[in-house]
Order: sequence, then C-alpha cells, then structure tokens
Amino acid sequence: MESGLDSKAIICETADKNEFTVKTIQVKAPAAGFVRVQMKYATFSKHDGMQHAHDSNAEYPYLAGYDGVGIVEQVGEGIEEFEIGDYVSIFLVPGNPSLTGKSNLSDHAIKILGKGKFWRLPAHLEAYDDDKNLAGFQGVGTWSQYAVFHAGHLLKLDGEPSLKDACLGSALGTGLLGPSKILNIDEEGSVAIFGSNSLGLTLVSSVKKTNPKLIVVVGAKEDQELFEKLGATFVVDEGEPSDIHKSLMEISGDGYDFTFEASNFSRFGTVALEICHKGWGKCALLTKASEDDATISTRPFQLVTGRHWIGSFMGNINIARDHEALLSAHKELSESIAEYIVPEDHVVSIDDFPQKWKELSETATYHRTIIQF
Repeated sequence: MESGLDSKAIICETADKNEFTVKTIQVKAPAAGFVRVQMKYATFSKHDGMQHAHDSNAEYPYLAGYDGVGIVEQVGEGIEEFEIGDYVSIFLVPGNPSLTGKSNLSDHAIKILGKGKFWRLPAHLEAYDDDKNLAGFQGVGTWSQYAVFHAGHLLKLDGEPSLKDACLGSALGTGLLGPSKILNIDEEGSVAIFGSNSLGLTLVSSVKKTNPKLIVVVGAKEDQELFEKLGATFVVDEGEPSDIHKSLMEISGDGYDFTFEASNFSRFGTVALEICHKGWGKCALLTKASEDDATISTRPFQLVTGRHWIGSFMGNINIARDHEALLSAHKELSESIAEYIVPEDHVVSIDDFPQKWKELSETATYHRTIIQF
C-alpha cells in the first residue's frame, strides 16, 4: 500500500482566529469510491474569513477550503466515471443521481449537517496522515497541493481549468443555476438581491437573462457602478434593516416578486421576506449567516398573507443531474463576470497566503482570491 504523498497544505491548527499555517501533510492513496486530485487553483473569499473568525463548531486542526479545480492524479477502487488526467471542479455538496429534483441533499447529508458533525467525517479523516486528526469542512478541504475527495464531490470539466473556473463549485454554481432551480423567475418580474459579493454579482448576471422589469441590489455603495453595468436597476446601500426596508418598498411600490438573501448577514433575512409582494412573493435564503447564534424571525401574518420563505443549500444544484446545464451556463456567463470576481492581482501562492489573507479580506466584497499551487 502506498505510504502517501507529501503535500503542502494551508491548515488552521488552533482556535486562534488570526492564523493559517502552511505545513506538509501526508495524503494517502484514495480508498474505494474516492479520488485523489492534484489541485491547480482554490479560492478564498470573505465567507472563508467569516467562517474562520466566527464558527465555534470548527474542530482543529482542519484543512481549509471548499472549492477549487485540479487534475485527477489517482482513483480508488470502483471509480468508473473518472480516470487519471481528468480535469475536475470540486463541489461542497456531493452529487447524487438517485435524488429527485426537489433537493440536492440526501437524508444522510441532512442528518450530518443537523448534528453538526460535518467537520469530522470519517472518510476524510482517514485520507490524511496516520493520526486521523485532520478535519475538513463537510469532508472537503481544497487548500492543499494534493487532496482526496469522494467522487460525488467532483464535476468533470471539458478542458484544462483556468482562474475563472476556480469558484464554479461555490458562488458561480449557486448563482448561475440557483435562480431557475429555486424560484423560476418570471419575465417582467421584480427582483431584490441582498449581497454585493461574488454570489450577488453572479445572481444579477443570471437573473438579467430572464428580462425582469426591476433588479435591486442591497450592497456596498461603492459597487453601484459595476452592478448597474451588469444589469441592476438600482443599488441600495447597506445599513439598518428598517432603513433598507423603507428604501426598497419606495422603489417597488407593492413589493417584490422574488428576493434572494445572499449576504451572509442574518439581519437581512427578515427584510428579504417582508418586502415580498403579498399573495405570491417568494424569498430564498442562500447563505448561512456568519454569526453562530444568528436567528431570523417574522410575524406569522407575513406568511399567512401569501409570502413564501424558502431555503436552498448551494442553489439546489445536484452535479450528478445538472452537469451539462451548469457547464453551459458557466460558459455563457463566466466570461462577462470573471474579471470582476477573480482579478489578476488577486492570485497568491500557497506559501504567501498566511501573510496576505487579512489584507485580501479587505478588498471589494465580490472579489475572490485564487490560491495557486
């Protein structure tokens, strides 16, 4: 049995919220049903920084990162859909061909998430070192030169990946297919999007294709010009929820047909619902709030009068079923938004990342940093 490969990896070793460490780990040969990938690019976003700073459920040490692209280096027993040399994108939610279109989460996955056990999945622990002590968020850790994943987490790409492909497994994927899979937006509808981050930017580009009469983004005022260029009708500056509620209703008049909460801030969850149109307005929560103890609430009257409040994990994308649709949407839209999400000056080596991650966290909310291996 192969002893394993040496691999440089970015590890969060302790609950010290200000530190990442580059160290060499052992990456074992993939077990049955698993694939070892030589990573080419992975991403860092403000969400990673929030998770690093606020998630009290984290278990240490953990291998960070949950999306990226690479090349298949070795396959485990029983793997037929991938072979050595395939280019792949890593998705946080594993594809499952047996699931219906209603959800991308199996009962097993929901139980794991609900019990907070997603940091220490046994298969992930057994893939690294001999002490079986290296955790990973939901069994995925991409910030390593080599990494092992269950085959269900991988989406085969048509060709060699570039920088713009690195976040396909998170913000791009959710934003590209999420609107059509979750809310089925009507032509001439009105849409409000909370969050001027990379997910919000992708949502605007995707929603614009449906020809809505109104797209309003709640986000940083300095992002107004860019979001209007991509299709937003108005950009409302982030602030107190009551002020935002008033501003949004003044713009729409009667309320919005569709809203997306994609900001990572729980304080906007209730506003996103309550600005929905009475009788048919639909609100989709797409992100987990950064605060551990975050809650959202509303008066029953808001729901009794016909508003719909739903949640979706990673845009309800099931890569086992949505493979072709996702790649098609990515090819169509990524060229127009990639230069904003992944600017050329936001590429950093694995060795330099621990010294630069704080600085990179302070840039525009829609930027993602590419970690190059």
